[in-house]
Amino acid sequence: MTANRISLSELEQGIPFEQRHIGPDAEARAKMLAQVGYGSLDELTAAAVPDVIKNTEALALPAARTEAEVLAE
Repeated sequence: MTANRISLSELEQGIPFEQRHIGPDAEARAKMLAQVGYGSLDELTAAAVPDVIKNTEALALPAARTEAEVLAE
């Protein structure tokens, strides 16, 4: 996998975090899941996380904020 490089000036212009995040794309994710024998992240999570620690209730979280909003605090 080759990481996309973003220049400092692009970072300073406020490119959203999601666009800078270096994570697997759909193809890479599918390959990784196939390697460990699962068809989806939900299947992998169901197999890996013990029922005793799973929480099925909705979380009471505040609304999402952009990186720029957080940095402006």
